[in-house]
Amino acid sequence: MGISKSLYINGMQCPKLLWLSKHRKGDESVFAPDASLEAVFERGNEVGDLACELFKGGERIEWEGTSFDEKIAGTKELIERGVRYIYEATFSFGGALIMVDILEVCADGSLVINEVKSSTSVSPVYMDDTAFQYFVLTSLGYNVKAVNLIHLNSEYVRGDELDLKALFASEDLTENAKEQFNNVRENIAHFERILELPNEPECDIDMHCYEPYTCGAFEYCWAGVAQGSVFDIGSKLGVRFYKKDKFALWHSGVRYIDEITDISAFPSYQQIQLKAHKEKSRILNANAVREFLATLSYPLYHLDFETFQSAVPLWRGAKPYEQTPFEYSLHIDKGDGSKPEHKEFLPTEFCDPRRALALSLVRDIPKGVCSLAYNAQFEKGVLKRLAELFPDLSEHLMDIHDNMKDLMEPFAKRDFYDWRQNGSYSIKKIQPILAPSIDDGYKAMASRGEISNGGEAMNAFPAFATMSSEQIAKKRKELLAYCGLDTLAMVKVLEGLKELVK
Repeated sequence: MGISKSLYINGMQCPKLLWLSKHRKGDESVFAPDASLEAVFERGNEVGDLACELFKGGERIEWEGTSFDEKIAGTKELIERGVRYIYEATFSFGGALIMVDILEVCADGSLVINEVKSSTSVSPVYMDDTAFQYFVLTSLGYNVKAVNLIHLNSEYVRGDELDLKALFASEDLTENAKEQFNNVRENIAHFERILELPNEPECDIDMHCYEPYTCGAFEYCWAGVAQGSVFDIGSKLGVRFYKKDKFALWHSGVRYIDEITDISAFPSYQQIQLKAHKEKSRILNANAVREFLATLSYPLYHLDFETFQSAVPLWRGAKPYEQTPFEYSLHIDKGDGSKPEHKEFLPTEFCDPRRALALSLVRDIPKGVCSLAYNAQFEKGVLKRLAELFPDLSEHLMDIHDNMKDLMEPFAKRDFYDWRQNGSYSIKKIQPILAPSIDDGYKAMASRGEISNGGEAMNAFPAFATMSSEQIAKKRKELLAYCGLDTLAMVKVLEGLKELVK
């Protein structure tokens, strides 16, 4: 087959990605295995299967064990037989191949394309996707009456049962598909010429590396971009330095921070980074750090949540892609030099963890005390949502929310900046500098193949659903250790900050 729908979308993003996807597919030096991408596919399949229930009584073209020619012949046979709904209906025109998620065959023989996406909105890339499908079917002589994009409704709140009609929203993209018809034909011809090239086309890095998705060959194309490039220039919290501005520098020939001759043209918060980088130095605004430390009171409750997202809401009161907290770690520093007390929460099975977590939290954190998080907006968002869900706990949860300080503040404001941060103020960049002893813990976890980063932690709890009790016990131990190390890192970073300004 010539150009599949996925190849067409890759071609719309980048000609090099198109060529690599065809000629270097499966080459791990180009497309490294990506667990997060696999999770996206799984999520798409789950949402797609649910959407099929809105169009009941259809027949599916099986993916496994059949060739594309057999799929195409099977689709034709079902249409002729008068089957109203066909899932994964397969067609080819001039080498362009499509599989329609849900094809409706109307009584008059006309067709309706229903494309299903697991997102909560309509992206321009979905318009390219559906226009490609419309082109193939129309070119084959079919009368396509409508093109619909079915996606998750971001406003949906689940009751006791899942309401599929309320869970999904539909957008009519018919007019766009018609308008794009000639463009699609020209694109296909252009992409076919690219695929015939003996070598990958030259294509410099640019915004297309990120849009509409972060490219699957990103590491391959960016291998020549070393640390200290203009892409490491960071932003201040609430003030963006856009990727397009960094690419403007790159394409003008200024590719590394050391090549910037006049740092005065940059905002003051970036001047701090550029100066520190050039001098390989550290910059400290001791008075500002002392002012931040003076806002903290003891006992101090260092808090970190672990959350996961589900495209389809699993429990009452949940929304699509809502951050659901399932674990927390709490290090309590009395401020008297004693070893911090540690408390934690994590269920022993996959279940709705929200109320049990909220109850545990209000037991562990008294009203009126000062709590501390790193990037506290996230923790505050979780607390506020829990307060909405459980009115009887709302006053206490919002007290924790209102008395929370953000350990990220002095780093985001660049009151402390070390050139080794490379423009970032995430705790994973700060901790090795101010609390290097913690590094050994994370490295040991990674070397043993245990949970050692936030992405792995996020995926671990929902995986309990398919694990044996022994597997859960092992993974639960890893989760507790990882989250516990995160709050211990906060304790040590704060100690390091205090040492600097003694």
